[in-house]
Amino acid sequence: MAQDSSFTIYGHRGCRGLMPENTIPAFLKAIELNVLHLELDVVVTADSQVVVSHEPWINNKTCLMPDSTPLPNFKRAAYSIYKMPYEQVKSYDCGSKFYAKFPGQHKLVVGKPLLSEVISTVDTFCCNTKGVLPYYSIELKSKKNWIGTFQPETKQFVDLVMKIVQQYSEKERYVLQSFDPEVLRILHQDYPEYTLAALNETNRDVDAFFNELGFVTTIYSPWYVLATAKTLEYCKQHNIKIIPWTVNNDKVFLKLKYSGVNGIITDYPDRYR
Repeated sequence: MAQDSSFTIYGHRGCRGLMPENTIPAFLKAIELNVLHLELDVVVTADSQVVVSHEPWINNKTCLMPDSTPLPNFKRAAYSIYKMPYEQVKSYDCGSKFYAKFPGQHKLVVGKPLLSEVISTVDTFCCNTKGVLPYYSIELKSKKNWIGTFQPETKQFVDLVMKIVQQYSEKERYVLQSFDPEVLRILHQDYPEYTLAALNETNRDVDAFFNELGFVTTIYSPWYVLATAKTLEYCKQHNIKIIPWTVNNDKVFLKLKYSGVNGIITDYPDRYR
């Protein structure tokens, strides 16, 4: 089912209001809802596997031990995904713990998938059910002070992700995004043929934001409160698509839609499709 090209709904972490975030069931549910633009996050394991996960650690808010008991003596560094082989990472139960922020989320025992596994599974499902392939907005979760503890060197991280993405011929189906300006600069320099999205949650001055970055990206994804009239005008002048996040409120949705944004990222794509 083709979506309105002037306004696009992105399923945040699949559809985390409905299913456990960043899991294959969440992405498949979004596709069933006719949402063909999927937003997800990636991190790296000790054995250099690219895993779909919002945090570069096993999060005690959303995950349980392999036997479905709480994580003991929780500290982020003690559960760093970058310090675990993927076989260990995927053994954690990241789908059956009740999450008060999303009380309607369907619970099931499910682990963190590989990026390659997500793409192959979802593409196959889309081919068989929709007759079209989906789009992926892939966020590289990177911070300078995480290097060595939660992630490899930034260039190595980018190259590991792109090694997977480059296996697929349709470049237009992939958007690479990050809050980390160094990630965006490496992508801009080394992989100029790919679409980039700059994420922003702090800088209210969009002009200063892009001046500091050093170039403008095809897509700008700010926290929705930063999608001001000034920001919209800047993006219009520079031919930048603006896709705010994370929009779960009906009034906010309507305000943004009619202000001229190009789409929204939401935990509840069923509400706004």
